[in-house]
This record gives sequence, C-alpha cells and structure tokens, in this order.
Amino acid sequence: IWLATRGGAALLGRRDVGWLGQGARADIAIWDVSGVHSAGSWDPAALVLAGPQAVRDLFVEGRQIVRDGHITTLDLPRVLERHRALARGLADA
Repeated sequence: IWLATRGGAALLGRRDVGWLGQGARADIAIWDVSGVHSAGSWDPAALVLAGPQAVRDLFVEGRQIVRDGHITTLDLPRVLERHRALARGLADA
C-alpha cells in the first residue's frame, strides 16, 4: 500500500498526494468484494494486484464520480448511443 500511495507520490515529486489529510488531494475508490469475482482472494494485496474491474463508489477530490457502480458525471445512455452511431458510420464507410 505504501508503494502505491506515498511511494508513488514521492516518485512524482508530489507532496499534495499519497496521503489522506487536510490539504491533500485525495481520490478514494471502494470495491464490493463480496461477489464471485473475488472468491478465493485470501491475500489483501490481491485487491491491489488483481482487483475487481468495476469500482462500486469513486470519489475524486471530494466529488462522487461513481455511485453504486454507475457513473454520476455523464449521461451514459446518451454516450453509448453516440458511440453506436459512430461505429455504424465506420461500418458503412
């Protein structure tokens, strides 16, 4: 954990990240590890090394970006429809 937080910040020469406290810039990710995707993960390091693909909740600098597995900062159905339209356009070209 130290390597991924304080160590990474030190490598980047950043004193405002890598720790939780007043004046620090912080992102917090929370995973639900109760499902089958985490079955057999006996080592706590498994979350860091091979954790679940989807985050349950994500906070970036105090703003919740993901809530219960859903992105809160964009209209996902609209983005997916635009993506499909662009893909169809490529297929027709």
